[in-house]
Amino acid sequence: LPCCPDLRFVCDRVQHPADYGTDCFFDDDRDLCYLELVFALARNSYWRPHLCGDGHVDRCISIIARCKRRRHSFYLAGIFLQIAPEQSSITSLESITEQQWWGVMLDAWGYASYIIKGDIHCLEFLPVLVEGTKKYMEIASKSDLEQLIKGVDFVLNILEEPGAEHGEGVAAAVELRTVAGDKLETFSQ
Repeated sequence: LPCCPDLRFVCDRVQHPADYGTDCFFDDDRDLCYLELVFALARNSYWRPHLCGDGHVDRCISIIARCKRRRHSFYLAGIFLQIAPEQSSITSLESITEQQWWGVMLDAWGYASYIIKGDIHCLEFLPVLVEGTKKYMEIASKSDLEQLIKGVDFVLNILEEPGAEHGEGVAAAVELRTVAGDKLETFSQ
């Protein structure tokens, strides 16, 4: 992206890994910063075609396997869920398996409360995360659902704190909590 030198620098480091250490394909801190930046750009519909056309979505897809149970998943979920509806013709998004989608959604909830507490602007993404989670939770195991409910409860606790901004996020999270709880009950029957 010519008008985004910071993003070009991050991408340049990915393209020239020999200069940046032994395993530069995935660097936890660097890639977290990269994903935060791409997540912020993906919130703006103007940037979405650029992120797709310039290879950033492909780069994000390549990060999936390396970021299991990391904060990165929240940002990956945000990038994919915000880009997918508008860029449905992108074949690279089709390469994400249902299991990968679910893993990203589940891991995103594990860090959602932490990220939202630190950056209230991420709260506006919550309804999108809820819808994406509901879409992919059909393959969830009992333990996955228990983990999801715990993550949603953490988010709801953050949103119930005095002075917390609520918006549509609370209603969406409560709805997801109910849907996940109902699905969990089917395992007991």
